[in-house]
Amino acid sequence: MDQEDKINIEANEEELGDQAVLRDKFTKLKTGLKVCEEERRDYLEGWQRERADFANWKRENMERRDEERNILIGDIVRDFIPVLESMEKARAWSPDLAFIETQMEHVLANYGLEKFGKAGEPFDPKMHEAIAELPAEDESKNHTVGEIVSVGYKLGGRVLKVSKVKVAIYKTNNNKD
Repeated sequence: MDQEDKINIEANEEELGDQAVLRDKFTKLKTGLKVCEEERRDYLEGWQRERADFANWKRENMERRDEERNILIGDIVRDFIPVLESMEKARAWSPDLAFIETQMEHVLANYGLEKFGKAGEPFDPKMHEAIAELPAEDESKNHTVGEIVSVGYKLGGRVLKVSKVKVAIYKTNNNKD
């Protein structure tokens, strides 16, 4: 608002008597109010946009941090898988190691490590590595896991180590491959 637009609130006696002056002042006040309302609306919309942008940034930052944390945990846990497997093999020579192996499995499970691979489940090349074939008894067991050679491990749905398996293959008399 210009200096001219500013209204002297303390009106003198002459101005109060003159309706044209009052009408002019009222028009100026109304115009000033509209300008203030538009500025207020613009500031409010800008503030709301910035608040939404900040909330989105905060959410994306948390997701990114969680993803990086999961990748880091996955890398660390992956390094412990051979140790866990060695403990399992050593248990055959010394049953006393079973407690340590179980303890290690629990610690890694607390970080989300899961074993997978069971005989009878469908063969999935994303989760299983076929190292041999076995004859299947019937057609319903075709392309299923027949035997587990070594279990697989996954963390948060991400496969860290595939399960090595023998795949059951059904062969008919007509289909001898």
